[in-house]
Amino acid sequence: MGSSSQYILSIQSLLFIIDGVLMRRFSLFLMLGYSAAVVDCDGLKSQSTAAFFDLSIVPVLADDSADPSLMSSVGWKVKLEEACLAFGPIYLYHDAEQHEAACRPSPLHWLKAGWSWLLPSVYAHGAYDGDGEMSEVCGEWTKRVALNVLSNQMLLFQTLSGRTESVTSFSVVLGPVRSKEASVCHQGEYAYARGVASKDGKEILFEGGLFHQDGEEEPRAHRLPVRDVSIEDGGEIQLLVDSTQWFDEVDFAGLTVYNDDGRRRILPRSEAAVLWRRKLESDQSFRIVQVLNKKR
Repeated sequence: MGSSSQYILSIQSLLFIIDGVLMRRFSLFLMLGYSAAVVDCDGLKSQSTAAFFDLSIVPVLADDSADPSLMSSVGWKVKLEEACLAFGPIYLYHDAEQHEAACRPSPLHWLKAGWSWLLPSVYAHGAYDGDGEMSEVCGEWTKRVALNVLSNQMLLFQTLSGRTESVTSFSVVLGPVRSKEASVCHQGEYAYARGVASKDGKEILFEGGLFHQDGEEEPRAHRLPVRDVSIEDGGEIQLLVDSTQWFDEVDFAGLTVYNDDGRRRILPRSEAAVLWRRKLESDQSFRIVQVLNKKR
């Protein structure tokens, strides 16, 4: 009986030793496997956390010191008397193309998925950009607004959800507002302007609007670059809307159609409209900046 008990104890001791070795090896396997899986496809994302931030939309001309007139690159001095812009949504991106190029499927993907189920992290969701490709969005504003770009009106949208991440580019979708606010942009244009252009003693009164034509690709300022901006919990990001460069390349002498009040019209498909739209879709019309030291 004594030898049998010793034999059983010896087996139990051996199993305990084996079990301890296996558990240590399995724990090491878990740590190495998880590290490999995270570095493989989520190196930057793995440290992200949920963030709630504010977005303010600010016309550049809201600053009283800003000069509302423009001396254009083709010699015209342009002063806007009335101008509006309708736009939204706004998408903030974080290195989507670079991340996708560097990311490779991991053989331990199942391990990462299981770990994420146990310890969920905040990840960016996908959104189709203007090229029809999937991109990572670390913050977004999904509404649409009509903005008087000549006023001191600043729009503030609080508590947008996103991810603590550096913003490397952004897109602004352009389009008319289908509501009572549409009156700000007259007849349903997504951009409207009325003003005076002068050159060599000649003065031209003008007005016009840009429309989204049915069947055309939705206009947008697409993937504009951003520097030194990050989404922070409790922070604020500003979208600056600049109308001073809208007509930088337009030759107003080429406007030959008149309204009843004698103003020359910028027709929707004219050269002036094409040049105007090109400026609207560039970083000369939109910029993203960060409000420093902003915490709720």
